[in-house]
Amino acid sequence: MPTTKRNYDVGNFMINVTFMDTDSPDAIGYKSSKKAARLTHRSSLISTVRTIFWSPLYLTGLRREEEVLRVLLQEGETFVKGGIPNYVGIFIGNDVGTEPEAYEVDIELRAKFSGLRYSLLYIYQTPFLHTVN
Repeated sequence: MPTTKRNYDVGNFMINVTFMDTDSPDAIGYKSSKKAARLTHRSSLISTVRTIFWSPLYLTGLRREEEVLRVLLQEGETFVKGGIPNYVGIFIGNDVGTEPEAYEVDIELRAKFSGLRYSLLYIYQTPFLHTVN
C-alpha cells in the first residue's frame, strides 16, 4: 500500500475475504473472515528522513514508497472433500466508504495435509528432493 496522506487519514480499515461458490452478486459464501489493519505510524521527521535517504531510488523507479501488510485470515479453517469454493471475494476498506489506496493485493493459500494425503505428498516428494540435491 502506498504511504500517502490519504491512507494514513483512513486509519484502521477492514480486510474482508469471502469464499464463494459462484461469481454472482447473490452468491452464497462458504466462509468469511474480517480483520482490522492499519499502516505503521511514522512521524513527519522520520518520513522526511526516509524520503531524502531513498529519493535516488524513488526517482529512478527502483523503489516505491509503500508498505507491505500481511494479514492472516481463515486460520485453522477446514474444507470438506469436494467443498472447496470456486471464487474468492476481497473487500478492503471501511463501511463508511473511505477505502485506502492499494497498488496490489495478493492472496496466498497454504494447505496443511493430514492423514493419507499428508503421507502421499511426502512419499512422492521426498525421492524427487533427494535426486535434485
